[in-house]
Amino acid sequence: TQHALYTRYWFQGIGQHRTLVPYAWTAVFLNVTAFVLFIVPKARRNPILLYMGCFATYAGCYIDKGMGLIIPGLTPDALGEIYEYYPTIAELRVAAGVFALGFLVFTLMLKVAVPILLDEFHGANAERRAVTH
Repeated sequence: TQHALYTRYWFQGIGQHRTLVPYAWTAVFLNVTAFVLFIVPKARRNPILLYMGCFATYAGCYIDKGMGLIIPGLTPDALGEIYEYYPTIAELRVAAGVFALGFLVFTLMLKVAVPILLDEFHGANAERRAVTH
């Protein structure tokens, strides 16, 4: 049907317009790899493989929902014209900045959360509690 045109554009391209095809298959590869890593019990017990699976899931979903949901859904347009999209350097820099800020916030939150989870967090009232006990 006409609705399958967008999926075909995402996975196979239309004519010489194949800019998004590598993104599509990279997302599929990352998601399938993560699925296999999470299915195999031995891989689930290995922290490094578990982290790799989490990263593959995140990256695969980010590509699939970011590049794969918006752009193919709007291409071709209502008149049937196809416009190729390439992320510009400015867009890549903004995305890198957003990720860097996210990693910074995550790191700062870990600095507080890990001591709390390990019961090693001592707040400002720790000295008063030590004196009264």
